[in-house]
Amino acid sequence: MTLRRTALWCGVALTALIGVAALALAAAVYRPQLLRPWVEKALAPRGGTASLSGIQVSVSPPALALSGLSIVPPPSGEGDLLRVDHLRIEWIPGRLFHDGPWVRHLEARGVFYERPRPREAEGPPDLTPITRLFDIENLSLTDARLRMAVPQGVLAVDGLRMILVPGEGGMRAFSGSGDFSFRGKESPGFAARLSASGIVTPEPAITIDLVSDKGRLDLPWISGDLSGQTRLRVTRNVLQVEELILTLSRGRVNLGTREEAIGEPVRLNATAVASLDGREPSLDLRGLDIGGLLLARGCQRGPTFETIRGTLGGEVPKVERVRTFLAPFLPGTLADVKLTGRLPWRIALSGGIKDRLLTLELFPTDLGLSWAGGGLHCRLGGTFKAAGPLDGWRNGKVPLSGMIRGTGELELPPLSLRRVRFDTALAGAISAPALPGWVLSAEQGDVLYEGRPLPLGPVAIRGSARPAENSYLVDSVEIRSGTLGRLTGQAAYRGGNVSGRLGGERLPADNLVTLAGALGGYDWKGWSPTGAIGFTARLDPVASGRRVAATATLGEIGFRSPDGDAMGQKLAGTIDLEADLLRRPRLNVDLALRRGEALWGTLYLDLAKDPLGFRVAGARAGAGSTRSSSSKAVRRDSAAS
Repeated sequence: MTLRRTALWCGVALTALIGVAALALAAAVYRPQLLRPWVEKALAPRGGTASLSGIQVSVSPPALALSGLSIVPPPSGEGDLLRVDHLRIEWIPGRLFHDGPWVRHLEARGVFYERPRPREAEGPPDLTPITRLFDIENLSLTDARLRMAVPQGVLAVDGLRMILVPGEGGMRAFSGSGDFSFRGKESPGFAARLSASGIVTPEPAITIDLVSDKGRLDLPWISGDLSGQTRLRVTRNVLQVEELILTLSRGRVNLGTREEAIGEPVRLNATAVASLDGREPSLDLRGLDIGGLLLARGCQRGPTFETIRGTLGGEVPKVERVRTFLAPFLPGTLADVKLTGRLPWRIALSGGIKDRLLTLELFPTDLGLSWAGGGLHCRLGGTFKAAGPLDGWRNGKVPLSGMIRGTGELELPPLSLRRVRFDTALAGAISAPALPGWVLSAEQGDVLYEGRPLPLGPVAIRGSARPAENSYLVDSVEIRSGTLGRLTGQAAYRGGNVSGRLGGERLPADNLVTLAGALGGYDWKGWSPTGAIGFTARLDPVASGRRVAATATLGEIGFRSPDGDAMGQKLAGTIDLEADLLRRPRLNVDLALRRGEALWGTLYLDLAKDPLGFRVAGARAGAGSTRSSSSKAVRRDSAAS
């Protein structure tokens, strides 16, 4: 009895439910305006409103049509605005629980969608809504417009049209077009007309050929006419860019103070793949050619800029073409540096969100370098590495390492070095590079003064260099000469001028006299000097040239003139020299002898008893000639000395 009563009540409830459904369906079909308040309430966002101007419901075929739809976000602006002039959806109920499209026809026109504020998102955009195309058999979208605010600017689409037409074997043809634009916060950005054609297959999958023609790119640092094409393939889980080809013609680069034209087009060829939820994206850069200025290829992984990682490698085919673009960013002391040749490079980005590490490596093999301000012309090769966190790159405090080797010529008039070999390590920071240990070497005859070879023998110069304030300081200089021995000193380069000091102890007098004769253009062979000399010298810039001030200390010097009329032994004293190395050099020499013996003809001097002072001043008009000169000898008693 109880079972029968339960079955009876269930039957009555089911009949009542079916009746209510039938009445609701009849009301929806014949009096659809009764449903409008309910539909508006269901579509209204929290704090916002929704309105309809018309609604129609059809049973055969099952369809819903809306007109004058407007969904307005709340006054706070948190939400999206949607307006649709006409929307009609026709279903296939039998396919709701089976594979295949369950929307027979979707028609929309006069659509306007706006997102006034960018959404805060930690990851990449979710593209899974694209798979809704798998559920539609026939689509017609016309006269659609979109405005979407993103953190970088505003993305806009005008005149959007999308058509999906069923074909044989479950295939559906897809086509579409629209005017796309992106406006950044500080620049116009990008604008172009895109057209698409493709096919939807039963797997399901979508293959679309996308073409952009006569687009315009306007970014703060680069602009030009942009065109391109790509093939997209979309499945339920994956978005794949099979081939992306972009070309930027008539490009211009903004260097801050001026613009420079890129002579040749910029071309990019890449492939990419990502899951539709934006996870695990990867970009394979098959080739990037920036107008012949830079070539690159590589691979990048990561969903956002904060987590992206990978490597790029390539080369600068002709460094001399890039100098025009880099000149405004070079320090003043390096603005006149010219480079020629090919420069391979590699960039790697690794680490997590908080410990991002950017590494730049350069691999010059035969790079030409010409530095007019430093008088350097050479060919070099080696390795260059700068690695550090991104914050360090922003302030130039990324540490450097590497090694550079080469050969060349150094011109510091009136001194010049030819066929010089150099070898140096790199250290310091990218904004202030240092050379902790460098070596310059030259063979005999490769060091010249006013074009004359100096008798120095093989020469090796070692030292370290580092930036200091507005100059470049060369420390711990050690010079080893095959004829003179060891000298030490330091130098500084500031604003195109060189200054420094140099000194040595117990240098052989005979070789120094030979060197002095070569410097002055005199032949002092046959004087047979003996003994040792210590000296200190200083070089300072002056107007239109340089000034040398030197002091030599004589120790146990002996000499004999070629004709035997003059001779000396155990001479001790000092020589003070001051020379202005101008176009017409000027020279002042002060000689003070305080010990030893000397004989000039019949004149004998015991310098311990009668010290001697001697001064020479002159100006050279050319090699081996004197425009004007004066000399003065002064005998001093022992007390005066």
